[in-house]
Amino acid sequence: MTGIELAGLGGITVGVRILVSALKQAGLPKRFAPLTAVMLGGVAGSIGSNITGTDWYTGVFLGILAGGAAVGLYEIGRQASKHEREELA
Repeated sequence: MTGIELAGLGGITVGVRILVSALKQAGLPKRFAPLTAVMLGGVAGSIGSNITGTDWYTGVFLGILAGGAAVGLYEIGRQASKHEREELA
């Protein structure tokens, strides 16, 4: 995997996280956020595979992993803010 592909995966993770947050503010139910993140990651991975010239199924698979990482990133932030509120109380 080249540096551009690794940077793309990080970009997909952050981009999906931002996009899902915007969709939730627009009315997306919270229970659909993880599935939406994984689906958006797969689509972004497919687009990224066309840009980098890798196989589309590899791009989709890596995009799905990046979407899952975006869900994990959200959960880490949520847990950290929850502990911070508990410490302030």
